[in-house]
Amino acid sequence: MPDGSEKLTAKARYSAGVLEYKKMGYWEPDYEPKDTDIISLFRITPQDGVDPIEAAAAVAGESSTATWTVVWTDRLTACEKYRAKAYRVDPVPNSPGQYFAYIAIIGITKHATEMLGDIVFAELPEKGSHVKKDGTAGVVESTKAASDVYTPVSGEVVDTNQMIVDDPGKINEDPEGAAWFFKLKMKDMSEMDSLMNKDEYDKFAKESSS
Repeated sequence: MPDGSEKLTAKARYSAGVLEYKKMGYWEPDYEPKDTDIISLFRITPQDGVDPIEAAAAVAGESSTATWTVVWTDRLTACEKYRAKAYRVDPVPNSPGQYFAYIAIIGITKHATEMLGDIVFAELPEKGSHVKKDGTAGVVESTKAASDVYTPVSGEVVDTNQMIVDDPGKINEDPEGAAWFFKLKMKDMSEMDSLMNKDEYDKFAKESSS
């Protein structure tokens, strides 16, 4: 998505007055995420007349250094180091006016852990590897059986959760929270159209357990 912005110089950025977030360094379409970055997915609905990129930059700003006015104008900390950067914005399919800046987190559900029993082993894909929708992307073993982990969407693995490799029992404790498996930079957002939402999955889990 073209940004139509011109990032301000440091001197202009610290001048008084109202500035657009995208011109303050919170929008960088060419930014390449680092291994140490924390990537978040926000679903945003800009107000009427607001540029989606400006809305994404505003989220980046208000979740990082834009609220630190006195701190960074007085040079009390390294603003560049802590400034969040929005770098990709895509329309949400079939939802006019809504946009994604995205990363996906893959794991298994509470229902799956209940079916498997106590999990004793977890194998995850390598960071930087590419996986395809419905393809094998890991393995879990429990006291009952071994099972492949399938990815619901395609993309590049950008992070893995070493915690569950070191202590697989964590998967049973918090499968839909801290015990995520891997984070995926999605390749095709339309692949989400074929997935169940939470209500549909809860109904599926209830029916399959009965």
